[in-house]
Amino acid sequence: MKRLLAFAMIAVFTFSSISIARTIKAGSSMGLTSVYAELVSELINGINIAFKNANKKNALGNDRIVFVVYDDSYNSANTVSNLQKLYVKDKVDFLFAIFGTPPSIATAERLKFYKWLLFFPITGFSQLYSGELSEMVFTLLPSYDHEARQLVDLAKKHGTKSLGIIYYANLYGFDVVGAAEQEARRLGIKIYKYSYLPTKEASEIAANVLKDRPDALLLAIPKSVAKSLMVRFVKSEYYPDIYGEFYTRIASVMNNLPSPYASKFKRVYTSSFLPRLSDNYRIVKEYKRIASTYGGSLTPAEFEGYVLASSLVKVLQRVGSWKNTMDLKRKVENIRDLDIGLPEKISYSPKDHTGLTKIFIYQYKNGNLYPVH
Repeated sequence: MKRLLAFAMIAVFTFSSISIARTIKAGSSMGLTSVYAELVSELINGINIAFKNANKKNALGNDRIVFVVYDDSYNSANTVSNLQKLYVKDKVDFLFAIFGTPPSIATAERLKFYKWLLFFPITGFSQLYSGELSEMVFTLLPSYDHEARQLVDLAKKHGTKSLGIIYYANLYGFDVVGAAEQEARRLGIKIYKYSYLPTKEASEIAANVLKDRPDALLLAIPKSVAKSLMVRFVKSEYYPDIYGEFYTRIASVMNNLPSPYASKFKRVYTSSFLPRLSDNYRIVKEYKRIASTYGGSLTPAEFEGYVLASSLVKVLQRVGSWKNTMDLKRKVENIRDLDIGLPEKISYSPKDHTGLTKIFIYQYKNGNLYPVH
């Protein structure tokens, strides 16, 4: 009888272990065939590297995590269709790393309907960080608002009294100019605003800037437009301090200017949501080691994908098991001081679903970037 009881206990234990193990499905919609196709491909490589490593090392115990992604061609209508597939066909547990502002907004608007959480959308759109759209969203990287304000703060430290903001007249640009203007007014900096659209000639923007000649410029525009403006400024002997949002890729702009032109601008700064691969942070070292194991290509976009996915794994480790979406939400909201390998730790609460807030700023000098501390 004792032998039968022991056998029954072993059988129950084995069955329980098997039933506890599960496949966690993280669903996404990304522009695999859009103008961002190359970038998206690298992001996905980084995500897959992180999940492969987590599964191999049993980071989530018996559970395995998989990434289910559909192509939306960076079109919100396609994103909505993909959400239906992820719900009906794949039955994903939550959404992760939706790519771009319009697709992320379309997704956030439907989270309550599907009873899903969205982790770490790849956009800095501020309404996903606070307000109604943020209720079922947890962010990781800083917002455009955080980025703009910190660049303005740096400009103030450098004695800027007047700041011109050249911004793309879209959701991204409106976020930047709104935050930058608020911060500048708080700091007593005079503001000039110049909007850009593809239908507007760079010469028209340059003419308006040259009329006002502010001490410094905050750029939130495509790099091709920035280069055209910089050339016009040099020809007019106007050399303001330059603060470039990450989107502008100001280091690339400077490297593509004729050397005599680039040298005219004495203060040039660029921001980034994550550190460079040459920086000495634990998560950078971790990524390089794991990328070498799984054949990674060591690019900034792949690194970003890795950071997003490895941080999600750390969140799930802290959470442990969960019963349903609302239980998962409550447990994530109790996370405090989560270390992902960067100086800033992550804490969430019922009223705050924002992860990182500090950006990385670098000064451009003679073709090199130097961290600004």
